[in-house]
Amino acid sequence: MTGSWPPAELAGLHLDAGIHTRPWTPEHGYWLRIPTADYRCPCGWTASASGDGVPLITKTIAAHLSNCEEND
Repeated sequence: MTGSWPPAELAGLHLDAGIHTRPWTPEHGYWLRIPTADYRCPCGWTASASGDGVPLITKTIAAHLSNCEEND
């Protein structure tokens, strides 16, 4: 049986590191599957990023969590 993992209704940060042909030398080779990050807050808010945006998603999440009523 196939399906997406993790399930869409599961709250939290879900990372896919992707697949690179030469992980030891990223400036050479190419991405077979680019990295992605998906976040789902218990309040229902979501954020997604891929490629170079993956490291920056933490700032977006932190900004949301500082104002999220679910965390009060």
